[in-house]
Amino acid sequence: MHVLVVHNRYNSAQPSGENNVVDQEVALLRAAGHRVGLFERRSDDIASRSLLGKVAVPLLVPWNPAVRRELADRLRTERPDVVHVHNVFPLLSPAVLAACADAGVPAVATLHNYTQVCPPGTLQRDGRPCTECVGAAPLPAVRHGCYRDSRLATVPLAVGLSVNRRRWWSGVERFFCISAAQREVLVGAGLPAGRLAVKHNFVPDPEARRAGPGEHLLYLGRLAEAKGVRLLMEAWDELAADGGVGVPLVVAGTGPLEREVTA
Repeated sequence: MHVLVVHNRYNSAQPSGENNVVDQEVALLRAAGHRVGLFERRSDDIASRSLLGKVAVPLLVPWNPAVRRELADRLRTERPDVVHVHNVFPLLSPAVLAACADAGVPAVATLHNYTQVCPPGTLQRDGRPCTECVGAAPLPAVRHGCYRDSRLATVPLAVGLSVNRRRWWSGVERFFCISAAQREVLVGAGLPAGRLAVKHNFVPDPEARRAGPGEHLLYLGRLAEAKGVRLLMEAWDELAADGGVGVPLVVAGTGPLEREVTA
């Protein structure tokens, strides 16, 4: 098959699991004999924009007309069998779906988070689960400033979710959820169940195994509030107070909570 992968790469200042998933899947498809092209934007490029260009970025979050034209032209020229959409924030926008419709190329999308029902995509607020915006207008997210603790920064995400909800539902042939739990939340929010499939993330087999006795529990990921690291530490302290689980906890990762986790 000829697949065109659409992805807005996250800032390289911190490791991105989503970037890794995209890269590994592209490599796997190519190794299997498929032709895979890339249509990308990079969040790193925002820093090199002019002041006016930086100011305009929030306006492009809900809709980027230039991306629609550029992608549609490429689709008409290359005629891929399918477009696989990953992240479209902040520089691509859901305009990529309109481009697919313009060129008559079907689109599928991997849902790496909950941005279909939650502006910041985390289903968390103040370190606790939050579903106030699920199945409703995302006004609570704006009121609480859920993205970067800023009401102003949350507005473009909330607007994009509201104005593009129907476009996502009608413009994507199949959604790939990364877990059954995620699929359950999205079905409950009204996304069409028949088009939500579960496709778990994967990692390459390192073909290496530790020799000798011993075992441990491993947390591997970004050390950030949304990943539940504080919850893990609280739970581990409670377990330790009751005698522990008999094996050590190993934490591997970097992120904004690194000092706190280390301490």
